[in-house]
Parts: sequence; structure tokens; C-alpha cells
Amino acid sequence: MKDFVISVVSFFVWLMLIISTFVGFGMGSASGHEVLGAIAGFGIGCFSAGFWFLLTSINEKLSVIAGVAAKHPTGNN
Repeated sequence: MKDFVISVVSFFVWLMLIISTFVGFGMGSASGHEVLGAIAGFGIGCFSAGFWFLLTSINEKLSVIAGVAAKHPTGNN
């Protein structure tokens, strides 16, 4: 279930990246700087998406480490 939720949120993060670029373009076009607005929107979207994908990667790595640790106990018997 957790992996499904992460996948759904990741899809919406990609969608947010595209939407933020178009919103930046629209806001920039009000002042005649469409390209700068699109770049700024894309940059903000990339920062947000990058943060989410960083957290997702950390979760995956910790899940792998926990799985390996569960299969190979290190106690002295």
C-alpha cells in the first residue's frame, strides 16, 4: 500500500512540475517576460519535485537495508 501511495504522489509531483512551468509562463506573460517566468516556474517545480524524489529515494534505500537486516541477524548465538 505504501508503494502505491508513493507512486501516486510521484505522478502528481510530475504533473505539478508541468503545471508550475505553465503558471510561471502565464505570470511572466503579464509583464512581457514569458521565458523568464517559465524558467522560474520550472525551477520552483524542479526544487519541489527534487525534494520529493530525494525523500522517496531515502525511503527505498532504508527499506532495502531493513530487508537485508531482517534476513541476516547479527546477534551472537
